[in-house]
Amino acid sequence: MEYITNPWVISLIIVVFIIGNLASMKHLGQTHLARKNPNKKTELEKLIAIYKEKDAQEQKTSTSQPNKENPSQKSDD
Repeated sequence: MEYITNPWVISLIIVVFIIGNLASMKHLGQTHLARKNPNKKTELEKLIAIYKEKDAQEQKTSTSQPNKENPSQKSDD
């Protein structure tokens, strides 16, 4: 039992534990970077593109039909 409580053994166990964790972090970090596709759009970027297309279509329809009133902008005459 004295062998386990020896400071050299405890120090060796701590060093091996730290080196093992660093090695696993290095391995996992590389696999996550390799899997990530830089051309893939995030959900937010997809939504922004959809809204830009929708706004562009609305502007085209509003400029092509200038006589049509917007129902949300009713005037009280």
